[in-house]
Amino acid sequence: QIEPADIITILATDGTYTLRLAAVTYAPDGRLECKAKYHSAATYLPTALGEAGLSTGSAVAYVGDSSVELLDIPLLLDDTDTAGFVAAMNGYTSGWPGGVLFQTLDAGATWANIQAFAPPSCKIGVALAAIGAGRTDLIDASSVLGLSLRTGDLASVTEAAMLNGANHFAYGAHGRWEIIAAKNCVLQGDGTYLLSDLLRGRFGTEWACGLHGANDTIVALDSARLAFIRASIDTIGAERTYRCVTAGKSLSTAEDFTFTYTGVNLECLSPVYLNGN
Repeated sequence: QIEPADIITILATDGTYTLRLAAVTYAPDGRLECKAKYHSAATYLPTALGEAGLSTGSAVAYVGDSSVELLDIPLLLDDTDTAGFVAAMNGYTSGWPGGVLFQTLDAGATWANIQAFAPPSCKIGVALAAIGAGRTDLIDASSVLGLSLRTGDLASVTEAAMLNGANHFAYGAHGRWEIIAAKNCVLQGDGTYLLSDLLRGRFGTEWACGLHGANDTIVALDSARLAFIRASIDTIGAERTYRCVTAGKSLSTAEDFTFTYTGVNLECLSPVYLNGN
């Protein structure tokens, strides 16, 4: 049972030969007529040497989807004292390349690019549990708010920095946002944060302190990462449709969502410390 390409050894009177069969023919009388060539193992060993590659390789980042929060919240900065709302966008991965907020006014027939966001993303998280109403006239040292961030990190600040606008957050959901501030933001072993020494009910949102639920959204109010979307007065109370599209992806990859701007930032704050003489 021999076939072409088999290696055979011939023991002859004048020596031993190692051969590689090139052809095998079966004769009618049962004999095998074989053709072969001398076999040399060295012939099949490569002698060429490859050079080191020039490419060092590169990591391909997973882009993932984008997420946006449209915030109908009180006036925080003087330069947003006009009709409009705050938008915060981020991604679910550290390699998020940015995104674009689109709006349609004709049921999806046409879409307008109303705001682009570049990395780094806004800091958006989810509350681990709801906190109840607390003191709004001084620092709330009894409430502790746990949260899980999608991306990014938080840091503690001094009391003076907090009173001057650092570490402010929108906490809640559409229609019941409470503006809070946190002096201490402590990272836990599981990657979550605990916020303590809180300022509650900032900018006239004390009415929302006791309305929180589990898994409420928390958005860091960092003016460098947020965007103010201007709107006309006549859009107050009108529902609009939007899409949040990751940079580099097509419009069809995002789903529709609706948002109704109610003009919260145009409402006056309640008067306090009334005096007379």
